[in-house]
Amino acid sequence: MAHLGTITKQPSEKLPFDVSYADVLGMRSGTVGTPTTAISGANPPTISDTSLSGSTFQFYIAGGADGGAHVITITTDITVGGKVETVQDEISVVIEEIN
Repeated sequence: MAHLGTITKQPSEKLPFDVSYADVLGMRSGTVGTPTTAISGANPPTISDTSLSGSTFQFYIAGGADGGAHVITITTDITVGGKVETVQDEISVVIEEIN
């Protein structure tokens, strides 16, 4: 599992985020399954407009309540040589209204 970073956003923003699984695949031939997402905390932001293109998963983070701190967990199965590897990554999201 890897922590991919921290995003600070305002409640009204809708921001893109990309996760690349190219390093996991390396020089091996394999397939990336459709990732699933889960968000911690009360009044969390939403995940929308998800897409998987090759080894890159893109989604948008929108909304959330001012003062919120959340963790988005992304779980993905990667199949290489008939064997399934489950990869889990996390992104911290801080919601902060700037006046």
